[in-house]
Amino acid sequence: MKMMSGAGLQTKEDLTYYSKPLSPLCSICRSVLKQIPVQHDSLLLENKADCISTPEGQTFERFLKAVKDECIICYRVWNYDRRRAEEWESSGAVNWCPLTYSYFVSLEERGVIGVLRMKVYQQNAAAVLYDPNNTPEFALIDAKESSCDPDLAVTPISNNTGSPEVLQTAADWYQFCRLNHSKCWSLPTRKPGWVPSRLVEIGQAQDESWRLIITDDQAGSLIAAQYATLSYRWGSKPQALMLRTSTLGHFLGGKPIADLPQTFKDFFVVARKLGFKYDCSQDWKHEASTMRDVYANSGCNVVACDSSEPGGGLFRYRHPSDVSPGLVEIRVSSGQPQRYVVRDDHFDGRNVTVTTLADRGWVFQERFLAPRLLSFHPQRIRWEGVYQSFEDSISIMDELLASVQQSAEASYGEMTEATLKLWEKLVGVYSQCKLTKSEDKLVAFAGVAKAFQELTGDTYLAGGAFMVMGIY
Repeated sequence: MKMMSGAGLQTKEDLTYYSKPLSPLCSICRSVLKQIPVQHDSLLLENKADCISTPEGQTFERFLKAVKDECIICYRVWNYDRRRAEEWESSGAVNWCPLTYSYFVSLEERGVIGVLRMKVYQQNAAAVLYDPNNTPEFALIDAKESSCDPDLAVTPISNNTGSPEVLQTAADWYQFCRLNHSKCWSLPTRKPGWVPSRLVEIGQAQDESWRLIITDDQAGSLIAAQYATLSYRWGSKPQALMLRTSTLGHFLGGKPIADLPQTFKDFFVVARKLGFKYDCSQDWKHEASTMRDVYANSGCNVVACDSSEPGGGLFRYRHPSDVSPGLVEIRVSSGQPQRYVVRDDHFDGRNVTVTTLADRGWVFQERFLAPRLLSFHPQRIRWEGVYQSFEDSISIMDELLASVQQSAEASYGEMTEATLKLWEKLVGVYSQCKLTKSEDKLVAFAGVAKAFQELTGDTYLAGGAFMVMGIY
């Protein structure tokens, strides 16, 4: 599904691309793009033939200058992979090999006919950017056609993921989901009216303190309370803020927000902006057995993707040109000047999967169980839900539900092949995750297993399921 941009979808009339500033484009990349056939060329569309170009005159120094000048193509190629950029910096011109550009026209993408796709790689096996299956890939779309896809809006982007504009966008996504995506709020894993035994009351934007609430003592007043949850890394240092018998009284009486680690401060800002009054407070010993319910019934799970410990915070400064699609004007093979929106198609994958949280065992469960995720990455924020999911996301609840529906016609306790394969996939991915305490291996997966059991009617045995698939 397409992601909303800003407060809502933009129309073609809103996107006056011919009045927007152009992105830098070096002479080498421009010479390649000049060779592009007209996008609606029938022969190219029918054959989807690859066109290969390795322009002359490429040197490492020339490439490096284009990167520093922020050429929309070269800059993204350089930043495609941190490891490759470091190798380029260390080896310089020694192992340099000219870049090769491969492109073809795709028949149709997202309602746009004739999308030009281009890969950039190095053909020399000793070169840094050699693997043609893992290379920068761009989509160039006629600016006049791109207005049908809000992901391609060339609009000003804030330089901080915690700016008012960014947080308003997050609030718009959440409200849009609440009002339009009934499926997200009626999953079989949800328990209407369920709340954790402990919640943190965060108050309003002007409030300077928070306090712990024991929901059992509220005599039903919180029966329909919406709360948010947080996924973050504890780090290697002892937790400065832990719910213990000795701290219970202080927490119930209220504590200053200013004394919290930065990740929690930022989380309060986000939760308040989304309209939440409560966050979930996890007493591990008390809540571990109900972890599946804690996240499955969360209004929104906020994910701190780029912090290795609680003091790291959610928000990051970013270079706007790293996030926004580019806009270039070239004279195509027809000889006429034409403007294209340039989209870095691998940006999301690079900036979502490679994070400090991507391989953590507890977070795997939290992200799987929560029906809505708001993730704060180094370069951008992302919304993931049952109706709005993204290609490189770990959130596969929709796939699970689909497989369960396929097995609904079978007798109780029987599984479809699709459901069985999904379970294997879950166990396989989780087995690669890391845990600070190895003894948590089964507990950190129990919530996923319980949800799976409830949806399928199968039996889960600690350490294995369906007799053959265990957690190793």
